[in-house]
Amino acid sequence: MYTVIKSAFITVFVNPEHDVEFFGHNNYLAAAQMWCLGRFLPLMIGNLVPQEDERWKLFNMLLEISHIVFSPIVSEDSIGVLEGLIEEHHATFLTLYPGRSVIPKMHYMVHYPAHMLRLAMMKLCIY
Repeated sequence: MYTVIKSAFITVFVNPEHDVEFFGHNNYLAAAQMWCLGRFLPLMIGNLVPQEDERWKLFNMLLEISHIVFSPIVSEDSIGVLEGLIEEHHATFLTLYPGRSVIPKMHYMVHYPAHMLRLAMMKLCIY
């Protein structure tokens, strides 16, 4: 049983027993398409996914990370929250997918909090 979600850019087939399949242009999603999908997927299918599903929790954790990273204003407290979320995300990923390793793109997230703090300090020095 598949649930089909269509938009201007992609078609998403959701099978509760398997992973989500994406069919876009050449089965490739551009960064903007992936961003839109990530932001709107919970609204489109969130009520169809069991809230206790660990993979769904992992996805929502990634959304929380991206929300903090792309926020125009970030407090020092949220930097600490970001560090904890990234650590928990990676640990959960390795637990859920034991045969896989953290890819470089995922590892780069570990450095985001420190870079965000450095950038904030640079802004204070400039102004």
